[in-house]
Amino acid sequence: MNFDIVEILKVGLSGLVFLLAFMAYRLLALEQKKKKSDPKILRNVQLFSWQCVFLVLVMAGINIFERVTPLPAHVEINKCRESILRLESLSALEDQSAEDLRLLIKNHIETCDGILNRLDED
Repeated sequence: MNFDIVEILKVGLSGLVFLLAFMAYRLLALEQKKKKSDPKILRNVQLFSWQCVFLVLVMAGINIFERVTPLPAHVEINKCRESILRLESLSALEDQSAEDLRLLIKNHIETCDGILNRLDED
């Protein structure tokens, strides 16, 4: 199975955690193919797997914290501005399809619409 590692890492921490978990899986699968497994390698795979579990929990905690903690208005507005800049930059690329641009616009609307509604409520 071939993965585009750079694309996965662009997702951020969750992409890194996925790659680490996948590497733990691959190490364990390779070790299981051997007739006699090395206890040291199995111990290291186990430690690596626990690190992955820890990172998943940290990532989940960060996501929950971000959802329950409101951001200051200026940070919210900056998210909307960054979304506009991404739209502008990506729309200038020649290899963008109409579907890609529709998706970019949809993401921008989702990003900014909620922000503007919250600012209107305040």
